[in-house]
Amino acid sequence: AQDFINKNSLEHRAKMYPGDIWDSPFPDADIHFYSQIFHDWPLEKCEFLAQKSYQSLPQGGQIILHEKLLNDNKDGPFAVTAASIAMLLWTEGKQYSGKELKELLKRVGFKNITIQSGFGYFSVVCGEK
Repeated sequence: AQDFINKNSLEHRAKMYPGDIWDSPFPDADIHFYSQIFHDWPLEKCEFLAQKSYQSLPQGGQIILHEKLLNDNKDGPFAVTAASIAMLLWTEGKQYSGKELKELLKRVGFKNITIQSGFGYFSVVCGEK
């Protein structure tokens, strides 16, 4: 990522802060963007990360979760369900529904939560502090 930032002269817009998401404090930021992170972890660990983001973000800051979402019945779409089953082999997590992630963000205090479909099976779940 740092090479990309340097190559495109984005140092004034983006900064890298290496660390451990579980133990390191989060740096000051307006947005926390998690791309394909939550599906690797059980809901309790996802809630820990969301709470950590909520505590670190300024008022009006946003969290963005980029994931392949199951439908609210958690029985499709097939490709996302299949990915969730395959994840049993190498992660602690699973694919979540938009409803599950929205409820999680509400529990930790985020508001104005939206879910937007993206490309393919991907969606973003956004919340505001």
